[in-house]
Amino acid sequence: EQSVIPDTIPEIPETEGTPTGGEYTPAGETVIVLGENVTIEGNGAESDESLITITAAGRYLISGTLENGQIVVDTQDTAKVELLLNGVSVASSFGPAIYVKSAPKRVVLTTTKGSVNLLSDGSDYLVPDDQQTEGGIYPNACIYACDDLTINGEGTLRITGNADKGINTKDDLKLEGGTVIVQSIGAGVRANDSLSVLGGEMHVTAGGDGMKTANTETEGKGQITVQDGALYITSTGDGL
Repeated sequence: EQSVIPDTIPEIPETEGTPTGGEYTPAGETVIVLGENVTIEGNGAESDESLITITAAGRYLISGTLENGQIVVDTQDTAKVELLLNGVSVASSFGPAIYVKSAPKRVVLTTTKGSVNLLSDGSDYLVPDDQQTEGGIYPNACIYACDDLTINGEGTLRITGNADKGINTKDDLKLEGGTVIVQSIGAGVRANDSLSVLGGEMHVTAGGDGMKTANTETEGKGQITVQDGALYITSTGDGL
């Protein structure tokens, strides 16, 4: 199909300062409602005040606000974890807003139709390079994943990377749908092994590179694939 290239980069879609729920009918998922008192209906998730941990594969419908909290995925299950974001706002001063520690299959972030979801991290939680040890895990992005990550849906996801990157995965990253807005002081979107843009609309404003991969040592890794969707990138460094 013939591509249509705009004369100018369009304005970033406006999103309100509060999350907006979308069109979605629950279908048996574990339901998590964020707030001062987090409620969880179903299995596979637990809360410790403002720290939400997903401990099992499955589908989780999440809504509400954490003013200073974090959603962590930490499971050894070999089936996927799907987080359905239906009007979510998570701000974290101490690390990523969404942190995938372990998910052997993959994690899928799905924005429900018409929803607006807001994620932001803190600005001073990074561990300096000279204090890091080999083999350690040192998150540096608003969404940080140690395993494969897919982002899709029909809503809007606004990601603000205040420490460094907007999105960073140590494995593969797929962007399949929805409107994703990334603003970061460092690289906007980084994947180690591969980055695939398969649909949706991406708006990236980055103080470093716009979108990048990093694995130059392993044969067959380090690709960027743009197959469908729209990319609007403004970056201090390379665009792609």
